[in-house]
Amino acid sequence: TRVVTETVIETVEVAVEPTGAPCSKDLIVCMAQEPDTLYQYGGTMLAARHVLHGIFENDITLLSYDYQAQGIEKLPSLTDGDAYLETVEVKEGDLVLNTAGDPVTLAAGVMVQNADGEEVEFSGDPIMMQQLSSEFTMKPRVWSDGTPVSIDDSVYSFELQSDPDTPATKFLIDRTASYEATGDLSVRWTGIPGFLDPTYFTNFWPPLPRHLLGGYAAAELLEAEESSRLPVGDGPFKIVDWVAGDSIILEKNEFYYRQDEGLPYLQSVTFKFIPDTNQLVAQLLSGQCDIGTQDGLNVSQSPFLIEAESSGLLIPYFQTGTVFEHIDFGINSYGDYGDGIGRPDWFEDVRVRQAMTMCTDRESMVDNILYGRSEVIHTYIPTVHPLYPEEGLTEWPYDVEAANALLDEAGYIDNDGDGWREDPATGVPFRVTLGTTTGNEMRQQLTQIFKENMVSCGIDIELYYLPSSEWF
Repeated sequence: TRVVTETVIETVEVAVEPTGAPCSKDLIVCMAQEPDTLYQYGGTMLAARHVLHGIFENDITLLSYDYQAQGIEKLPSLTDGDAYLETVEVKEGDLVLNTAGDPVTLAAGVMVQNADGEEVEFSGDPIMMQQLSSEFTMKPRVWSDGTPVSIDDSVYSFELQSDPDTPATKFLIDRTASYEATGDLSVRWTGIPGFLDPTYFTNFWPPLPRHLLGGYAAAELLEAEESSRLPVGDGPFKIVDWVAGDSIILEKNEFYYRQDEGLPYLQSVTFKFIPDTNQLVAQLLSGQCDIGTQDGLNVSQSPFLIEAESSGLLIPYFQTGTVFEHIDFGINSYGDYGDGIGRPDWFEDVRVRQAMTMCTDRESMVDNILYGRSEVIHTYIPTVHPLYPEEGLTEWPYDVEAANALLDEAGYIDNDGDGWREDPATGVPFRVTLGTTTGNEMRQQLTQIFKENMVSCGIDIELYYLPSSEWF
């Protein structure tokens, strides 16, 4: 049973009555966290991403569950010919992708997919495999210090991410055979044989200014001011000051390549750090903040924000995402746990799983835990996703009567009248455990509602909570 729980309070804007005066071109964004670094490969904080989006151009955007070219001329495609598959010969010692999806050195006994799509075991003789390439052309751009951006800056970015001292994911790096310039603004990515990357059209490395950073070792860039505190970018804004514990100030980049389009519309953007969420909301209400980011707000503040919206004071944005809360059935026993010590196969019968779904009031979970600002989902993607099926999707409504009828049909009956159904084979009461993480108020509320729902279907739920470290 699933409930979408990534109901993100993406931003909160202040609602201002029009006065006839010109709008300010200075935006103040308030967030709870201060970035730990502004080096592209130095961290993953959301707060840093907010700032970096202003300093560096977005080469590829991801909006409405799709990809769009922005800082590059187009997304390469197999149809257009700027992405292509080649059949290549591989031999012992070559780096390839095996059938398990891992990059390996080709040796006897390694399983690979040959050029015909067949899974074969390498015996020592050369075989033919497919190799994927994609070509990108960067739009002419200029760093905020006035130096033109070159495609070599993109190659430099690839080299930095490849460096062992750079603490960034090496997933794509390990599956890349080459990334090389093919012109002043063009570059070609080639994967290792067998790596047929479905998102090949995104394999462009965002440029970093080699002329400013090239004198540093990769490890030094993690702390260097030129990379981590005051980076030079090619985006609509440039950083002019970072006051530790207070704010980061960006101003319009006079060299921005889209300035002829009137961009950016703003003169400056100030990111203020306000760790106290109540203070952040107070400054939104007083007009000291124009926008509050999601890291400074939480779901528990939703009632106040909704009330403020109805009063015309704030404009909160709630956005459902692709992360959802789910309860998983342990259908088959694992190892020594289960049937060998008397646990019935409660969930082998699909009717039991269907009944428990219909016995769960998921709409109540959305209304009471997420204040009605999310939705019950019936598959793995939300209703706003372009691939969401318009018809043919089975939905399981909240229907206690139908749920109990299915359980009766499956043979789980309350024979002794104690309120709990029993397993027809063993007479064991229908009692199962449900565990989730500690310290998560929303999940505790959700599991309590689930436990209460199951009572109406004669199923006893025992709840337990463990730290995330024990689950994952």
